[in-house]
Parts: sequence; structure tokens; C-alpha cells
Amino acid sequence: MKVETILLKSIYKITTFLISLILIPFSIFFHILGVRHFKVFYERIGHFAVEPDCLIKEIKLCKTKHKHIMVLDKNFISNYHLLKYWKKHFYVYESKIMFFIVNCLSNFGIMSFDGKKYLRNKQQFQEAYYIYNKWGKRNVVLELNKKDIQWANEMLSKLGLPKNSWYVVVHARTEGFSRVDDHIQNYRNSNINNMLLAVKRITDLGGWVVRIGDKNMPKLKKMKNVIDYAWSNLKSDRLDFCVIGKASFMIGNTSGITCLASVMGIPCAVTNVVPISVGWLTEKDIFIPKLLWSDKLKRNLTYKEILESEISNYNYSNQYKNARINVLENSETDILNLTNEMLSKINENFTDHFSCPFQEEFKHLLTKSHYGYFSKSRISRSFMKKYKELFL
Repeated sequence: MKVETILLKSIYKITTFLISLILIPFSIFFHILGVRHFKVFYERIGHFAVEPDCLIKEIKLCKTKHKHIMVLDKNFISNYHLLKYWKKHFYVYESKIMFFIVNCLSNFGIMSFDGKKYLRNKQQFQEAYYIYNKWGKRNVVLELNKKDIQWANEMLSKLGLPKNSWYVVVHARTEGFSRVDDHIQNYRNSNINNMLLAVKRITDLGGWVVRIGDKNMPKLKKMKNVIDYAWSNLKSDRLDFCVIGKASFMIGNTSGITCLASVMGIPCAVTNVVPISVGWLTEKDIFIPKLLWSDKLKRNLTYKEILESEISNYNYSNQYKNARINVLENSETDILNLTNEMLSKINENFTDHFSCPFQEEFKHLLTKSHYGYFSKSRISRSFMKKYKELFL
């Protein structure tokens, strides 16, 4: 790092500290008035969906009357169209001056509210799960307005979707999504090709599939009733948002865009879930975890072994590497079975031919040190049946 850069950063920190001290009386005044600076991780779409949604629901559940401010650097906002929806619930400022002033006012925590507790608490349960648990079957906060529904219908038609067709959104997190830290969390990546049996199942039923993502992902081969929206010239923040909001359900993995679907009330069939203790957000969601192969033991670890150890909360690639654990992706068949289960669930004709105690046993292994302790999502029954030795 250059000397000039270090000097400028030091000056900025000192200036911020001094101004924060001067503004303490104003911070106390605004705190008494009930004003809070809501610190949200807006740079990532999953956090920018879940954290404001949780705060709105928590306010409604607890009937608090605080006024919350969001100050954002417009250069790093993950989805501008999502921001438009949040502006209905928060005071939002994007100017650099307001960004600086509000951050100074909340620098000592007097009038700050940190959204970190919802989905960024390390080594303990995430409060998002608790809030979605309490919210239950109430209406979602985040849903498409009439204007967006009409616009989305027109844009989907331009993408090639026939009028009145039903479709499923598909997404697989791949290398290149976040070049800054991909090496840190690349254990979350997966191969879109392992979803193709599930894609064919949907199209064989007359449905369509819209693959979302970006051009860092490999192109899909041409397939009947499949739109590779990730490579479309029509891509935009607004269409990303609307495509998800109109889907019948989503096949995703441990990625932020799948969180957005859950927040919007779209049922999610979540593949390749990892860390193992994560589960997923709502009772509409069904998930299958990745398998963890131990090089030391020459076998897959059981979920009891995982959940009773620190492995359950591993969230960095080097943790798995140092423990000599290989994170194995779900197979095409496992993802197909998960998809069939979700299709049955949304069509309300799901019958459980497999009486399985493992669901509850898995839940009982979760403690408050696990991310998904309060999760009401469930593991796919077909997955538990196939890998029952890992649930014993």
C-alpha cells in the first residue's frame, strides 16, 4: 500500500472520529426521538433482501415505532430496483455527504441498529430464521406491485416465454461471481449441469425454465422451453427482481439470489446447502445438503458427526481443506428427486411414502450455536431415504 494511501486513510479516520465526538449531543437527541441508523449489508443481494425484510417484520411483530435510516454508497448497491421497494419502509439517502454525516452520528453506537444479527452472526443462530419462524404464514412484505407485474409480463414475452406459461427459476453459484473473495467461499459453488435432469423434468411437464445469473457463468446448451437469461441482452436489476417474483418456484443453492426468492414468498428447492447447519429460510423451502467426505476416515461424515462438531459452521474453504474434508456436490438424481418433491408440494398432492424419523432427529441435533437453529425448512425426504446411514 502506498504511503499516500495510508496517510489519507489515517486522516479520514481521525477526522471521522473527531466529528463523531462533536456530534454526540445530536446522536443522543436523535436516539431519544427514536431515529436509528440501520446498518445493512447492501453490497450483496441476499443480505440486502433478508436484512431489511427482517427488520420490517420485527417492527410489525414487536410493534416498535423507531424511524430507520439507510445510507448507501450508490456505487455498491447490489440491486437498485430492490432499493425502490425498501424506500417505502425506510428513509434512504445515497449522497456522499449524508453517508458521512449519518455514519458519524452512529459511530459510537448511540443511534445505530446493526442488521448483522439477522444473517451475519458468527458461530450462533441467525435471527432471520427466528423472525421467519414467528412470522409464519402471514403475507410477505416484499412482492411485485401491479406495475412491475405488467412490465414483467411484457419482458418475459420478449425473452421468449409464451403468454400464461408457468416457469421455474434456476440458479447455480459458480466461480467468477465474486472475484474478490471467491477463493474464500468457493466451496459454495456448484455445477449447473447437475440440474439438467430437473430442468428436463419441468419442461416435460410443459413448464419453462429461466436460468438466472450473469455472463461469468458457462452458457447453457439449447434446450426446449429453457431461457438462458443469464446471457440475455435484456438483463437488468429490475428484470432480475421481477423474473424471480413471478416464478412458480426456484431451484437454487447457498447463494444470495435464492434468499431473495424466499423473501418474496417463492418456494425454494435448495440444492448443495453448506454449511450443513444453515438449512433454509422459510417453511415453504425444501433443501438437500452437500455431502462431506473425510479423507482421514475414507467415508462421508454422518450429519450427527457434523452437527456435533465445529464442522457444522465451517464457512471458509480453507477450513474444509485443513480438516481434509472434500465438499461433494449433489448428484443429478438427488436434485431431480428434490424437484419432484417440490412439484408435488406446490401442487398440493405430496404424499409421504417414506416414514422417516430423521427429520426431527436432525432438528434435535441443532443448537443455538448453529446458523439455522430456528429454521422451519425441511430436508428432502427422498434425500434422507437415499442417505439414511448418514442420519443414523
